[in-house]
Amino acid sequence: AGPWDTVLRSVCDPAEFWACLPCAAVGPLEVLPGHVVAELFRRSAAVLWDEGRMQYCTPKVALLCAAPEYQRLSPGLRSALQQLHVAGCRRNVVEVPDRAAPVFEATKGLAWLGPQTLAAALRSTAPCLSTEEADAVVAYLLGPQGGGPMTVLHGLQICPLLGGGLGRFEKAGAPGAPELWWAEDAELRDL
Repeated sequence: AGPWDTVLRSVCDPAEFWACLPCAAVGPLEVLPGHVVAELFRRSAAVLWDEGRMQYCTPKVALLCAAPEYQRLSPGLRSALQQLHVAGCRRNVVEVPDRAAPVFEATKGLAWLGPQTLAAALRSTAPCLSTEEADAVVAYLLGPQGGGPMTVLHGLQICPLLGGGLGRFEKAGAPGAPELWWAEDAELRDL
């Protein structure tokens, strides 16, 4: 036992972790920050703070989101993201401070919050969302960031129904899928 023994056995405050993480270097040490993050990922070190679960998680189960981007998300979407942990989803949304984001972005294998990664997390776990939260998720998946095909919604139980509750977006003609007529838009009918 040495003078650092008690410090190493205690839980580090998330702010202290981000403050101690090397995020920039010059000269021969320029590669150091990237190597530190890559090594944390390789070792599956539980060093990323999951605010929803109030515990540390490994980079492999984290959906990273730069703090300013997370703050720009709608309140309904942030609430839906918090519901992921309640439903037992493996993925945890972790806010990455601005100064650390470039180092994490340069590390291969880390997952960032985006329409595709959110859709994959929702497919693996169906959280109990309110209509407002489901609307916010659909808006995010189809919004400017998503901008992809509407097929990203297939298999997700986030379709608000008039009678209440949420239905599953299915491919047209899928066995066992109820026919829902909710729009005159031909593109929406193909869901």
